[in-house]
Amino acid sequence: MNLKEQHIPLGVVRTLFALGHTRFEQGDLHSAETCYREGLVLLRETPLVLLIAAGLEELAGLAAANKQPVRAARLWGAAEALLEMTDGHRWPEFQQTNTAMLAAAQAQLTAAN
Repeated sequence: MNLKEQHIPLGVVRTLFALGHTRFEQGDLHSAETCYREGLVLLRETPLVLLIAAGLEELAGLAAANKQPVRAARLWGAAEALLEMTDGHRWPEFQQTNTAMLAAAQAQLTAAN
């Protein structure tokens, strides 16, 4: 019996985000985005702000990888606002990738100006 069948939405969301992160690291941006979006949809039922912020940050990283720096900045800004509002912290296992993608988005914005 899987997590969905057991009605454990938090476990499903965390699994989807981890799978999305793995697919992102493997260069499969489309599959990664599908995982993050599915996880965020599930969070409508269980609105856990820290997980929503994590999902938004992962989508921001995808936007940066897809050369969409303005979208990436907006998503990171939304995630940052949620984290500040709740005094939350980022997931350390994703921090290295998020930092690299944020730097890429900033470089893209600088180059565009």
